[in-house]
Amino acid sequence: MTTLRRSLPQCEFIKQRKNLLRICGMALKSVVDKFCFNGVLDDTDPDVRNLLVILENVLMHRCKQKGPSSWFSDEVTSYWPCIVASCSKVRRSCVPIVTGMGGRHLTGLAMGRIFLQMALMERRLSEYLSELVGPESTDLLRKAYEPEAFLLKDEGAALPHMCLGLNAIDFSFCPKGENLDYQYIPCIDFTPYLDFTPCAQAELDDEHEQAVLSGAAMPSTPTEDSPDENWRAKFQALYVKYRELGQQKSYAEDMLTLKQARIEKLEFDLAAMQGDSETTKALHGKEINQLQLVVAELQAELQSVGRDRSTSDRRGLELFLTGLSRNGKFHEAIALKNMPDEPEEQERSLSFVTVDGVSLDDEFERSPYGSAMNGSAEGGMDALERVMTGGVPPDHYAADGNSLQPLTGSITQPDDDQQ
Repeated sequence: MTTLRRSLPQCEFIKQRKNLLRICGMALKSVVDKFCFNGVLDDTDPDVRNLLVILENVLMHRCKQKGPSSWFSDEVTSYWPCIVASCSKVRRSCVPIVTGMGGRHLTGLAMGRIFLQMALMERRLSEYLSELVGPESTDLLRKAYEPEAFLLKDEGAALPHMCLGLNAIDFSFCPKGENLDYQYIPCIDFTPYLDFTPCAQAELDDEHEQAVLSGAAMPSTPTEDSPDENWRAKFQALYVKYRELGQQKSYAEDMLTLKQARIEKLEFDLAAMQGDSETTKALHGKEINQLQLVVAELQAELQSVGRDRSTSDRRGLELFLTGLSRNGKFHEAIALKNMPDEPEEQERSLSFVTVDGVSLDDEFERSPYGSAMNGSAEGGMDALERVMTGGVPPDHYAADGNSLQPLTGSITQPDDDQQ
């Protein structure tokens, strides 16, 4: 009998935890289904209110009492201290905001209810619950809860994963405008879930999701045999296929438009590059033609300068030799190279006048040979010998004193005939 009394509470606690876990899953399923068709949910919806009550019962399950309430206060021990100690570590936690809203006139139960609403609006309830039942908070939970509590068992570890679906739902609450400071734990309403039948739309969506996940074809067999249900199921199947095809068609059109825009841009860039290439090629051709003309002009100028210089050199040589032959000083000028320098005699010998009274000194100075002599017969002879010998040193012809006589005779012969 004693063993039965000791084991009975444990069995009851296990049933309580299983019932809370099952009813919590059903409440979450109903809220998710309603959000798919109604959009934003608020506290006026009975399923939302029942979900908040279930979460509060889960958090209050087997919470330790700090002591008997006094005659001037009937405050009930709440889970709010555990929330503050564990969930304050979460990044950008809403716990400081709830604490600031509560002040001193709100109890722990009221601030815990505000926390649940804020967590649902932030879509972070599963994150807060994961921190609450995590290994770092085990010692804290053992101090605040009895050993048979929901949060200390496996059911508590499964609760955050069940609440992940709430992260995709938009909730709207106004905690300041509600009276949340009542000092009792509300009772869970089981009646909506005892005869709960999901709508056909939700069932078809679930079947379609399961078919997509499993990779199989969507079953077209209706759940009921009535004609209306058959037609509705067929219509729903066709609508789902049409919607998928429409999405694929819009995606393909968007991709086609994007590819066409890229192709047009590439064609425009290619045309621009081809135009630039042709322009550059034409400019290079013009530059090549101009350079060729410049080269031709420089070659012509070089040839002209060479011819003019050779003609000038020949005329200067003829003028020099003619002047020497007319004054009879050709042989004397050659002999002067080996004589000592006599400035006065050299000046007299070089100061001669040709026919018509024109002095040859100016001609010598203007010619390259006269400028080389600078008034010296020796310099003139050196220049003459360089021209006649093609740059060979004069000593090469020192043995032959009559080497220039034939050239002199050929130049002076016409003058002798005229005389």
